[in-house]
Amino acid sequence: MARLKPVLWLALGIGVLGTAGLLLRPKPAPDANAIYRSYTATAQVMKVKALSGGSCSVQVKMHTWSSLSEGFTLAQIPRKGQLYDLNATSANCTALEVALASQGDPNDLKSPRHIYYKAGQARSGQWIMLEAPKAPVGCGGL
Repeated sequence: MARLKPVLWLALGIGVLGTAGLLLRPKPAPDANAIYRSYTATAQVMKVKALSGGSCSVQVKMHTWSSLSEGFTLAQIPRKGQLYDLNATSANCTALEVALASQGDPNDLKSPRHIYYKAGQARSGQWIMLEAPKAPVGCGGL
C-alpha cells in the first residue's frame, strides 16, 4: 500500500471534520413570530383596544369557522362561543373600523357587530389578524 503524503492526510482530515461539523450543527430555533396555523371565521366583535403605532387588540367571540389550516388537534379546533384575542396591524384596524361602521355606530358594541376574518397563531401562542376583516355577507342575517 502506497504511503499517503502528509498533504493528502491533512486534506482527508479537513474533509472528515467538515462533514462531521455539517451533520452535528444544531438546527436553528423556530421563529417565535412565525405563523404555524390559521383559521378563517365569522365572529362577534366584543372589544377593540387601541395600541401604539395605530395597531389594535380585538377580542372576538367565535361564531363559526369556515376553513382551518393543518396543525390543529381535535381539542384545539375553534369552537362557537369561544373568545379570542387578536392583535392587528394599523391597516387591519382601519379595515375593522370600516367593517363595523358598515353595520352601524362602530363605538356601540352593545348591539352585535360581526366580522369575517382570518387569524393565525404564532409559535409564541399569540393570535394575529392576518388579513383585513370584512363585514360578513349572507350568513344568516348577519
